[in-house]
Amino acid sequence: MAQNEKIFKDVLGGYFPTYMRPPYGSCSGQCLTDMADLGYHVINWNIDTLDYQGNIPNSQSIFNNAVSTNAAANKYIALAHDVHQGTVQTLALGMIQTAKARGYRIVTVGECLGDASGNWYRDAVTGNARAGGGTGGNPGNPGPVVSTDGTCGSNSPGGVYNCANSGFGNCCSQWGYCGSTSEYCGANCQRGFGNCN
Repeated sequence: MAQNEKIFKDVLGGYFPTYMRPPYGSCSGQCLTDMADLGYHVINWNIDTLDYQGNIPNSQSIFNNAVSTNAAANKYIALAHDVHQGTVQTLALGMIQTAKARGYRIVTVGECLGDASGNWYRDAVTGNARAGGGTGGNPGNPGPVVSTDGTCGSNSPGGVYNCANSGFGNCCSQWGYCGSTSEYCGANCQRGFGNCN
C-alpha cells in the first residue's frame, strides 16, 4: 500500500485515495484491521463484468443485465480492469452509455457510498484528510485530471477529466469531449475543464 501511495502522490500531485479494492475481492479479518489501521476503506463490487476473460460483448451483456432501470433505488460498483485494452476502449464507454441511458450518474466511489468528501483522499505529507470531488477550482478538491480518452467534464469517468494538454484539443465542449474547433471552444465550452475562446 505504501508503494501505491507513492505512485498516487506523484500522479495526483501530493495526495492519494483512501479506498482500496483487495485483490480478488478477498480481505481477511486481519487484512481489514490492517487496512483500517492504515486509514483505508475496503471496497468491493456488486457487478463482476468478467472482462479479464477477454470477451467484451459478454462483459457488456453481464453489465446490461445486472443494471436495473430503477436508478433511484440502486447503486452499483462494477469490476473492470483498466489493464485490458478492450475494457478501456470499448467496455468502459458501453457501461457509461448504459448507465446514463437508465438514469444513473457516474460518480466517485465515495459519492456512491454516501461518504463525506473529506474522507475520499489523504495528503501524502501530513496524512490528513483532504476533501475531494473533482469539481476543480477549489484547492480542497483534487480537481481535473488530464483526459486520456478525449472525454472531459461531467462526461468523463468520475467527472474530472480536463482537456488542457490532453492531445485531443484543449477545449471541453458542452457535450463533454475535447477538441480545438469553435464547436468545442466557443459557446457553452466548459471553462472548468479546458481552455475556451
